[in-house]
Amino acid sequence: MRFKERLSMIPLKWNVWIDDVNIRDLKQFNIFSHSRYNEDIREYMYKYIKKQISKDTFIEGIRKTTLYYFWGKVEYEIIISPVIGNYYNKKTDIKEQIELNWDRYIGYLLNVCSSMEEIYKERRKK
Repeated sequence: MRFKERLSMIPLKWNVWIDDVNIRDLKQFNIFSHSRYNEDIREYMYKYIKKQISKDTFIEGIRKTTLYYFWGKVEYEIIISPVIGNYYNKKTDIKEQIELNWDRYIGYLLNVCSSMEEIYKERRKK
């Protein structure tokens, strides 16, 4: 099995809140279930593991990809309001939810890359 195929088989999970209009409720949504986003992120991971791009380029690519797919898309927006009183509401989207934990999100992706890098190095030794 080729390395790129092996990388594509690793399950990635990062949940955010979205509005499910079918059930009229909020639900957790794994951002990697968005197929194009998943493919683009994995492509950056592959290039980073193969040392084709630097860490800074990797992080900037992740940021731009996240902006492209999740910033200001109405289907990914929710409104947050307090339980007591309704004197303000906050509209947020997936991009803002990811940004709240940006360092952890990047750390998560880099950790997966590190694990795969070990496998890649061992395969190259053979």
